[in-house]
Amino acid sequence: MTEVLPPYRRVSAETLRLATEATGAPRHLRGLARAVRDGRTTWADIVEGRADHLPEARAANAVVAARARPERPEPDDDDGEEPLAGRVFSGQW
Repeated sequence: MTEVLPPYRRVSAETLRLATEATGAPRHLRGLARAVRDGRTTWADIVEGRADHLPEARAANAVVAARARPERPEPDDDDGEEPLAGRVFSGQW
């Protein structure tokens, strides 16, 4: 089985750094920036997976993993409609 890497491991260290500095950056990215500012890791270590021992990296990994999990399929109610149609129109997608 192929390991699915978190999105921040698919980007350059510089791209990740810029994302953490963006206005409104999510908490898990701000935590990574704090770890770098505190001198506990580097951007290169983060994108290469060498910072996974840090709580901030584990928290970021957990957020990414949760977002990557497929949603549970909706129960089949035999109404003939596509199961995802309600989500598309309700703005959940």
